[in-house]
Amino acid sequence: MSIGRTLGRLPAQLQHQHIRTLEASFKAASNQFGSYNFREYFGRKSRQKFDEQLPKLLGTRQINDETLARMDPKTRQEFDAWWSASVDELAVIERASIMNRLFLAPKLVVESAPSFPDTSDNKSSGNLPNDPSEPKNNT
Repeated sequence: MSIGRTLGRLPAQLQHQHIRTLEASFKAASNQFGSYNFREYFGRKSRQKFDEQLPKLLGTRQINDETLARMDPKTRQEFDAWWSASVDELAVIERASIMNRLFLAPKLVVESAPSFPDTSDNKSSGNLPNDPSEPKNNT
């Protein structure tokens, strides 16, 4: 279920749990992208939103129910705007991830599991066969 349907309107008494639910929804939406680059980009963007923007807005890294209850009116107004923009942004990310999965491109090299050649028979020398750094014996 989308956060937009459950927490779209800012609750009268905002709690720490509401912010963590929004953050978890951002992370889940970011992980829904089929493309590695989009997943990483939106993951970084969501970390920045909750690790940098929110503490800067509230003036503290310590975000708990007491901090949220003691917000001054100006901070509360800025927070309301941040919350609304965040919920709208989450809806956009969720729609974009659906579109990304519909038109999925082939996986990138960084997404595939590494497959290293079996070098168990060459372990004694420590070098791979035909290693250019290995001195050649010209005799």
